[in-house]
Formats: sequence, structure tokens, C-alpha cells
Amino acid sequence: MKFVRHACYVARWSNEFSRSIMRVTIMNENIALYRTGSGKIVALHDR
Repeated sequence: MKFVRHACYVARWSNEFSRSIMRVTIMNENIALYRTGSGKIVALHDR
């Protein structure tokens, strides 16, 4: 399947984020998501 690169994709609603790591797949890429202690949402490439 082809995807539009360099575009925004919704991973979760902001109220669904917690300090626990969540793993999602977007555009066949594994991404780890979590919220920091200060409330910032972080997304990292999940190997």
C-alpha cells in the first residue's frame, strides 16, 4: 500500500496518552508514544 509521506497522521486522541509507552503502527512504521512528566507527548521510532 502507498502512503503520503511528509503529512500528518493521527495516532491517538490527546486524552489517550499516559506515561506508559504505547506502540502503534502508522504507514507500516512502528512508533512508541508516551507522555512525559511535564505533559509533553513524545513519539520515537520503535525498533
